[in-house]
Amino acid sequence: MGQCYCQLSLEERIEICRLRAAGESMQMIARTLGRAVSTISQEIGRNSLATKVWSGGYAPARAQKLAERQRRWDGRFRLRATRTCKIW
Repeated sequence: MGQCYCQLSLEERIEICRLRAAGESMQMIARTLGRAVSTISQEIGRNSLATKVWSGGYAPARAQKLAERQRRWDGRFRLRATRTCKIW
């Protein structure tokens, strides 16, 4: 698509929810938001799954909180690059 990558905003997530409730296709939602169809598909799939505490379905506020949590945790447990030998 030639666009730079930027994460979905809460407003975009609300629009996804509204358009899905109106019965719009993922292609139409993607065109409306100027995003790739795969982005919309992944967003809905990732944030609609039922869990022990969530009965399922797409909720924009919940999806935003999950995305923010994922960003905070990303890389938190990566090993730090350390030198294994010293150069004298």
